[in-house]
Amino acid sequence: AVAGGAATGAAEAASGPAKEEAAAGPPTVPKPAMVEDEAAVKLQSSFRGLKTRDSRQEAARLQWFNYYMQPEVADWDEAEKMAVTDGELAAVAAARAAAGDKAAPEHPEEQRRLQWFKHYLTSWKFAEADELVATKEEKAQVVKAKAMAASQCCSCLPNKGEIERDRQSKFMIAIKSYEWDVAEILAMAPDEVQDVAHSRMRYSQLKEAIGRRDFALARQYMITKDEQEMVHMAESTAPPPKTDGMSDADAALKEELRRVEWLKYYQGLAQYDKALELAVTPAEVAEIKEMQAKAMPPPPAAAVPVPEPVAKPAPEPELKPYPEPVPEPVPTPTAAAADTAAAPAPEAPPTEGKA
Repeated sequence: AVAGGAATGAAEAASGPAKEEAAAGPPTVPKPAMVEDEAAVKLQSSFRGLKTRDSRQEAARLQWFNYYMQPEVADWDEAEKMAVTDGELAAVAAARAAAGDKAAPEHPEEQRRLQWFKHYLTSWKFAEADELVATKEEKAQVVKAKAMAASQCCSCLPNKGEIERDRQSKFMIAIKSYEWDVAEILAMAPDEVQDVAHSRMRYSQLKEAIGRRDFALARQYMITKDEQEMVHMAESTAPPPKTDGMSDADAALKEELRRVEWLKYYQGLAQYDKALELAVTPAEVAEIKEMQAKAMPPPPAAAVPVPEPVAKPAPEPELKPYPEPVPEPVPTPTAAAADTAAAPAPEAPPTEGKA
């Protein structure tokens, strides 16, 4: 009886949830469209949140990068940590080099480029080295390496003369364009090395003389036409030189005193045209013009017409008595004339028809 009662209770307990499920009916299944919409909304919200967070992080990164790059901060290590793109890394390296940070670590890519560039130079693979050239100095290194290889009678470089002429041409161009580092690399002969040193020193002294406005000394250092034009332009636009230890106001006062002194000097010599060139104020101009007007001679008086002289009659010639004729002397015969008279006359020439 007890076992039968327990079985009856278990059956009733088991039939309880079944009765409830039967009363509730079959379970409802969500439509697929509703599931996709909810998933899309969740995904979009998640993506929007990530995008917003990334944009905020990028803005914060740029703010810190620009902060470290400021000259007042100049924390290049932290700026390099914040750098992401190649342009930002290059900007950090350029700013570090411009600030004179010699301990600046180079970019790994730049280090590899330099290593391969040196390897190609030492291996005489000049075509590959040309592809890695980045500066004028590196181009000069390639040209010099070619010339040195040609001077050693390398069989792989047949155009030795052309290579040497190219090096000499680039060397002269570097000297004329004041690219001293390039010229030092291209120099091979001792006289070329000395030429670079002398040219560098000469140009430095030329610039110093122009800076001191010592144009007489600058003319001694100038050689090329461009240098002559540079000195002429600097001399024509330079202000008047100041005396050592004299302020601008004192120098201006000294120039004004010199002007007034020369103005009075020209007035004393009655050279009013030159004095007018130095006149500045209206009072000085009026004074000089007044002195010039007083110094001018008065105009000549009107000339009184002079009557023409009356012509006098010519005097009559004085009559003189006619002189009496003088008899001519009779010539006296000479001895030659007497001989001529005594000589017999020659015979007459024969006439025609007579024997």
